[in-house]
Amino acid sequence: MSGPQTVICMRWGGWPVEDVNVLYRNVMRHTSRPTRFIALTDDSQGMDDGIETRALPSIPFWNAEGMYGGQGWRKLALWAADIGIEGEVLYLDLDVVVTGSIDVFFDFHPGEFCIIRNWTEKFTKIGNSSIMKFVAGSAPYIVDEFAKDPVAQSHKFGNEQIFVTKNHRGPINFWPSKWCPSFKKTLIPFWPLRLWKETPLPADAHMVVFTGAPRPRDALKGQWPTRRWRSKLTHKIKPVTWLRGMGWD
Repeated sequence: MSGPQTVICMRWGGWPVEDVNVLYRNVMRHTSRPTRFIALTDDSQGMDDGIETRALPSIPFWNAEGMYGGQGWRKLALWAADIGIEGEVLYLDLDVVVTGSIDVFFDFHPGEFCIIRNWTEKFTKIGNSSIMKFVAGSAPYIVDEFAKDPVAQSHKFGNEQIFVTKNHRGPINFWPSKWCPSFKKTLIPFWPLRLWKETPLPADAHMVVFTGAPRPRDALKGQWPTRRWRSKLTHKIKPVTWLRGMGWD
C-alpha cells in the first residue's frame, strides 16, 4: 500500500458531532500506520482538528416522496462517481466501536469490496454496511441503477445494504465474523442471563457494531432505551465496563 490508509464516515441530520470525534480518536488509537480520517458531512462544526471534511455527495433522489426506509438511503452516496476522495477507503458507521487493530481490514482482499455478512442472514450473501471497504468511484452504477426508480427500489429492497449487496457486480468479500460482532445480535447475553451477567468483549473482536438502541453511551450506563412497554423488562443490561475510557464517559 502506498500512502496513508483512509478511513471515512458520514454525518448528517444532526447526529451528535461528538460521535464523529470519538470514532476518529478510537481509530487513531488502533492503527500503527499513517491514516487519514475523513468525514462526509453537512456540518463540520465542532469536529477535531485532525479530521478532514468533505461535503456529502449529492444524490437528490435519496428522500424522494414515497420512499420506504427513511434516511438510510443517503448512504448510497458513498457509491457516487466522485465523492471527493480517491483510492481505497474503509467506511465506518458512527455507531461502530473500534476495539482492535484497523490495519487488518486494509490487508484483507486489497482493492476489492469487503463488507460484514449480516448477522441475521448468516447463510445469505446479504451484507451489513456498518463496516465496508471499497475503491472510491469503483461502482457508480449502483447509484445509477437506484436512480432509475428510487421509490420502487426502496420498497423492493427495504434498505441500502440489501440493495448494494444485490447490485454490486464485483466480487463481494465478507469480513471474518469474529472481527465485527454485533453488540445486540452476538454479544449481549440471552435473557434472563443479561440481568446479572455482563456483556463480554471477545479478544478477537476488532470492531463492535451498535445498530440502533442501545448506543455505546447508553450501554456504558447499562441502559437500553425502548418505547415498547412489553420490552421494558427484557431490554435490560449490565453496564458495559469495556466501553470505559473510549469517549462516552
